[in-house]
Amino acid sequence: MKIKSNSKKSSRLLVTLTLILGFLITSCSKNDDLKPSEENNWSLTLSLGDAVSLKSSVPSNISYTKGEWKINGELVSNEEIIQFREYKAGTYDIEFTAYNDKKVFSKKGTIEVEKYAVAATTANSMFATQLFEYTPAPGQFINKSPGDLASAKSVLGAKSGLVTLGAFGGGIVLGFENPVLNKAGDDIIIYSNAFVNLAEPGVVWVMEDTNGNGKPDDIWYEIKGSEFGKEGYKRNYAVTYTKPDLETAEIPWKDNLGNTGTVKTNSFHKQSYFPLWLNSNEYTVRGTLLPSSNINFGAQVMSLPFEKGYADNSSAGNDRIDIADAMDESGKTIKLNSIKFIKVQTGILADMKALGELSTEIKGVEGLNF
Repeated sequence: MKIKSNSKKSSRLLVTLTLILGFLITSCSKNDDLKPSEENNWSLTLSLGDAVSLKSSVPSNISYTKGEWKINGELVSNEEIIQFREYKAGTYDIEFTAYNDKKVFSKKGTIEVEKYAVAATTANSMFATQLFEYTPAPGQFINKSPGDLASAKSVLGAKSGLVTLGAFGGGIVLGFENPVLNKAGDDIIIYSNAFVNLAEPGVVWVMEDTNGNGKPDDIWYEIKGSEFGKEGYKRNYAVTYTKPDLETAEIPWKDNLGNTGTVKTNSFHKQSYFPLWLNSNEYTVRGTLLPSSNINFGAQVMSLPFEKGYADNSSAGNDRIDIADAMDESGKTIKLNSIKFIKVQTGILADMKALGELSTEIKGVEGLNF
């Protein structure tokens, strides 16, 4: 079956659909085999952030000892009903498997999550107008403004929105209606809410639409900023965040170098700092770690801006990016004629004491050359 949700619904509304994953049974014994129905595939299309309830249904006279839900091959639940909600566009393989002492039954389907976009007009066509992913790291504003999906949508088509990316590795992926051309000088402006002596640098990545399918599924190229190669700069740095048992507790993290710590909570923001819409109790973010040498923990905590190449960095709040600074995995400059997609991730893992975690914020992204 194929169902498409109304993508024009408000992000505050819940799209609730129940997919009955039924079984055909050949007899009424509780120990009979579980047998699949002839149709073993279903598909569903949702807009970014829409939610759907998925329910397995077995006749009451049939028992099974265990049921499993998997999303993209990862076990997410043993419950009868799960809620699916994703803030990342893409295709998700859904599988429910039931077991008894005779056989195994598996029912499979797919959910296609589409990007969210605002209509491109003459007035906003120079701005990023498409949202493909919002995956923040834990932080003091997550699960409320400016750390929710509505906030991520607010940065589209203008420079007056505001979204936080949370602690290290939290990110957002945006797209332009038309390619931004790589010309001499700067090509992109990333607007932020930067303050004097309180930079929260975000690493910037760009991507061409090489295969022409309108999706950010080609190669990401990091913009080589001024901190490239300096002490404390690490590429392919990964941090795993774990949801605590107590919703309002600090968020434990561990990195791929063996270090551990927590994203600390404070008395000003008492909601959960862990993104509650995620299907998992832990998740890993991967990106480039920037040096924390710009942070001064003196009488007044300060975070000085880097020279260039990062979002939410300058006190002016309008960081300029040159596509010519894009580099490949080896650090070699890569020549791109244009880019269609941009990704920003918080680049520093730091607790700023009373100010909370260091977290990149952006207000909008503007292309300069079309």
